[in-house]
Amino acid sequence: MPNFFGMETTEKSSYSKPPVLCTRGSTTEESESATKAKSDVKMEVTLGDPWTKTGNRQVPDMFAPPVFDGVHPDPETWLAHFRRYVDCRLMPEDDQLAFFPLFLKSAAIDWYDGLSAIQKRSTELLLKEFEQYFCPSPMDQVLNTESVFNRNQKPGEKVRDYVAAMQKLARRIPAVDEDLLKRMVLRGLQPQIKAFVLQHASDIHTVGDISTLAKVAEAAGIETTGANGDMAAVMEEIRQSRAEVRMLTNRLDRMSLNTVSQPSRTPNHTPTNNEIGVTRKRDVVLTRFTATESIEWYRFQRPCMTVTQISRASY
Repeated sequence: MPNFFGMETTEKSSYSKPPVLCTRGSTTEESESATKAKSDVKMEVTLGDPWTKTGNRQVPDMFAPPVFDGVHPDPETWLAHFRRYVDCRLMPEDDQLAFFPLFLKSAAIDWYDGLSAIQKRSTELLLKEFEQYFCPSPMDQVLNTESVFNRNQKPGEKVRDYVAAMQKLARRIPAVDEDLLKRMVLRGLQPQIKAFVLQHASDIHTVGDISTLAKVAEAAGIETTGANGDMAAVMEEIRQSRAEVRMLTNRLDRMSLNTVSQPSRTPNHTPTNNEIGVTRKRDVVLTRFTATESIEWYRFQRPCMTVTQISRASY
């Protein structure tokens, strides 16, 4: 008699186990897909856009430094921007050396092409060469018309902007310390603001103290009501004085023209020959003789004339 029980047990056990080949196939496909995904991710990180991604630090393109042409923008400002940019992106030194010439053009890229391989070997040496070639020296900073020694607060310029500009100029000259900078900042303030700050001289110890007091004066409107108001009043008085001077000048010109063109009020009189002869005769007598001598002379010439007639004839 056939054993149907064992057959059922065998068939049941064979059907109850999952297919081994199918299980291995699915596991292999999952592992391959996971490996491919990891490789894609790794390739994406490695071959990503070098301008926006380095390691785990992403930086938008708008924060990249502008292209430097040898003059614009300011070389010191551009160099500081480049250093901050590569530090923010955690860029290794090889990438810094590779990206540096991409930000240069015109005279700047010509300078870079003229450097030797030794000067391009390290970032520190390359940036030092750039600073020595393009950035002004400390002597140039001293002689510059916009140095810390002759910079003044401009009309309408905020105190905070003026102090920030002075601190930036002071960093360019190593010999300028905190005490000297404090004096230079105080010297360049607007006259009315400076007067307010000097009233609290005992409270001034740092540049920040000067900035705080100057901001108080600026918020109170001392500059507007003081210096600008007085200057506007002076300019208005000058304009009025000029108008009055023009009016007086025109009036004098008219008076002089009227004096020259006005006719004489005395009638014209032409002397006769007898009058001319009498005048000449009288002039000769008066120049040669005194009054007594002239009377005696008339008496000798004309003994018939009386003293009254002689006086009339003499004068």
